[in-house]
Amino acid sequence: MKLSNFLDNFEPIKILDIGSKAYLSNSQNYHKLSHYKSIGIDFYNEEELSISLKKSGFDNLISAVIGDGSTRELNICEFESCSSLLKPNQRLLSNFQHLSEWLKVKDKTLVETEKLDDIKLPFQPDFIKSDIQGSDIHAINYGKETFSTAVAVEIEVEFIQQYENQPLFSEIELLLRKQGFIFHTFTGYGSRLLKPANDEKDPYRTLNQWMWSHAVFFKDFLNKNISEEEYFKLAIIANDIYGSYDVALHCLNHCPSLPGITEKYKHYFKETISSVIV
Repeated sequence: MKLSNFLDNFEPIKILDIGSKAYLSNSQNYHKLSHYKSIGIDFYNEEELSISLKKSGFDNLISAVIGDGSTRELNICEFESCSSLLKPNQRLLSNFQHLSEWLKVKDKTLVETEKLDDIKLPFQPDFIKSDIQGSDIHAINYGKETFSTAVAVEIEVEFIQQYENQPLFSEIELLLRKQGFIFHTFTGYGSRLLKPANDEKDPYRTLNQWMWSHAVFFKDFLNKNISEEEYFKLAIIANDIYGSYDVALHCLNHCPSLPGITEKYKHYFKETISSVIV
């Protein structure tokens, strides 16, 4: 059940989707929210931007390559969502089934990258999703003001370098921790079978070698004082997107202006997780 079911009126959660083009699926975890406004940032040409704005469901779309503000070479890969400012690490990728061909560079183009904080957004985000193939570190380093308003971040992370010199999960976690976030959970993981192992029935099957995932970070509500509004927004995100009911209840208990909502949610929580004593 969505937390919004307990509410008469509430402001929409404001979403910033960095890497907003979707190829395998148009579904994002934040679509589970019942009420939100969204901005998408990605590398669009004028025709793509016009078509995508009509079809994507975003309230705003911005064409930009997030980086450090320098002129860089963008590697266009066979599977376009794998395109990156970094070179694919073909030496590593060739060890896995059905992956290196996705990241084969078919074209290159010079682009003027933009620092996230230099982009004028129509609103500051409560929730940031970042999936830009290794450049997420630039979004964090040059987007501190933008990240400062978010209570939750979902970011693609890697555990081995699919791109040359790619920052890994440990580095991303350290940077976000310095900006006041704590790690919450992974939303599954992705990989492929290592050669020569193969599964003809399921070419994308994997076993235990993690390659990438989406990591979820929350503004540090455990060690720092955050505002009641931030607690409330985090409760909505924790409940509606991730099913983290204990986090939602904990946050609602820090919302003294919503005592009725908290009591209703406590009852729901007891029914949902009967083994937990509230």
